[in-house]
Amino acid sequence: MIGDAAHVTTPCVGVGVNMAMKDYIVLARRLREFRTLKKSVEEYEKEVLPRSKEVIEMSIKSVKLYYE
Repeated sequence: MIGDAAHVTTPCVGVGVNMAMKDYIVLARRLREFRTLKKSVEEYEKEVLPRSKEVIEMSIKSVKLYYE
């Protein structure tokens, strides 16, 4: 999964499409580099998960700011 499907968060920060494009680029590069799905996904996750965590945390802060 890439993009919005991979990042369970609210739409409050409006970065879903940008993350989807970045995820696609990262995964495509890893597939080209490693040539196997398992290794490519493992390396993809190492890069994507920390970035995703930042966006999810930002989204949670936005929800609290707007709705609490």
